[in-house]
This record gives sequence, C-alpha cells and structure tokens, in this order.
Amino acid sequence: MTPEERTPREPLAPPPPDPAIDFWTGERVRLRAVEPEDWPHFMRYGQHSAHVRLGDRLTVPRSAERYRTWLKERTAKEEENDTFHLVVEDRETGAWAGGISTHHVELGQGNFAYGIEIDPRFQGRGFAREAVTLVLRFMFEERRYHKAVAEAWAHNTASVALQRGLGFVQEARLREHDYTEGAYRDVLLFGLLKDEFRSMDAGNKD
Repeated sequence: MTPEERTPREPLAPPPPDPAIDFWTGERVRLRAVEPEDWPHFMRYGQHSAHVRLGDRLTVPRSAERYRTWLKERTAKEEENDTFHLVVEDRETGAWAGGISTHHVELGQGNFAYGIEIDPRFQGRGFAREAVTLVLRFMFEERRYHKAVAEAWAHNTASVALQRGLGFVQEARLREHDYTEGAYRDVLLFGLLKDEFRSMDAGNKD
C-alpha cells in the first residue's frame, strides 16, 4: 500500500487536564482561555437575575448578537497589563462552570483586583475557592504582585465567606455605597498580601 492509499490518522485528542503538569488545573477545576463559542454560557448566566444581583447591578436583557460580538472582540484582543478573563471548567466533565478575571491592575504599586462568577449549578462544590487560588498563585508567584484586593456586598454572605476563607482581611466597610434591589447596600473591601497567601497556600498543600 502506498502512502497515498493509507487512511489519514485522526488527530490526537488533547490529554485530560492533569494538575501534575498543568499549572491551570486543580483538583476540581481547570482554567482556560475564553473562546467565541462560549457566548451561550455567558448569556445563560446573565439571565439568572437573582444570582447576578449578588455581584452586579441588574441590566436590561441583551441579545444573542451582542453576546457573540462582545466575546468575538474580547477573544481577539491581546491581554494587557496582566488583565485577563478565563473560563472556569469542571475538570471532570469539561463543562462550563463560570468565569474569573483580574482588573484594576496597578503595575507600579503591585496591586490587583479579581472577580469571579460561578454558575449556580456548580456552586457549593469548592470551584470558586480553587479557581481563585490558581489565579492568586499565578499573580503572586509568577507575576510578582504584592497584594490582591476584592470587594463584596455585605449581604452576599457566600462571597464574604469566600474572601475570608481564602485569607483575605476586611480593610474597610463602605456604608450604603451601592444601590440594588430597592435598597442601598454596604460594600466590604478585602485585601490579601503575598506572604499571607503563601502561608495559606502552603497549609493547603500539607
């Protein structure tokens, strides 16, 4: 049989996520780049009004085309100054479980903020904690940042518990600072220093 007559081989499938070799893979989640094809997941998440209200202000419904355009433009743009947005996947199934991002990055001061959203179907399984830990580890140990900051509405008890569970220290309370669901809400500001994270991270690996 000549080479031309041979049946072409199927391309090799990518190996399953392995935390032993992939920095962005944990025990429960894998973080990956956002793809244009992810728009239906973001759209579905945006339709869960009760959950969106826990971390953002409610907006009018957005069209599928707006989501498609937003993600197409976002994925084509180069990440700048360590500001990025990643998808949180269920490591076991590969299902879309949410997103995590960095923002308000101050290169000169060595500070950065982060935000995370987890699909309600995947909450309560430790996905948020592990995803945030992976991003903190990257920013502190690979990019040499000194401090992470985060904020949460005081009535969002799950978010407040997440920050405290990760070792963040409450540094301020902005009274009646944001308006949502017919009331002014307090905003809690949290901070985590690199050495504090290292102590927490080392304890998790023991």
